[in-house]
Amino acid sequence: RSQMPVQFDALSILTEGWVTVNVYPSSEGITVYFKEITEQKKLNFYILQFCKVIDLVIFTSKYALLSNLLDDQEICLDDIRIKKTFELGKELGYDAVTTSLLVSPGLDHEKIVEIGLKYSEFFQIPFFYKDFI
Repeated sequence: RSQMPVQFDALSILTEGWVTVNVYPSSEGITVYFKEITEQKKLNFYILQFCKVIDLVIFTSKYALLSNLLDDQEICLDDIRIKKTFELGKELGYDAVTTSLLVSPGLDHEKIVEIGLKYSEFFQIPFFYKDFI
């Protein structure tokens, strides 16, 4: 065959955790090394979740800037922001979703609740509603 080294990650039935498997072929056979990487896999998972939350924060910041620049009330950026929050909640397996828009002065509180309930039904995630004011 190719006689090229191979590396892959696998779930170990012995340790019930993740291992990196390195296989090195030689003229006498193969040498196999295992390295336990369960904690690294967990850390990578949490870093990925954190990055998705940061992406939402950046999106929200851009939304706030855009909404301050626009005078056209026909554009419902609140809907876009809440939908993005529900998308992230669905992807990360959250039990419920809420929004800080519920405490934003000058916004239509009932409209925010209506949008939250709409996406709650669509994404099958409860909308946590509380009048935070």
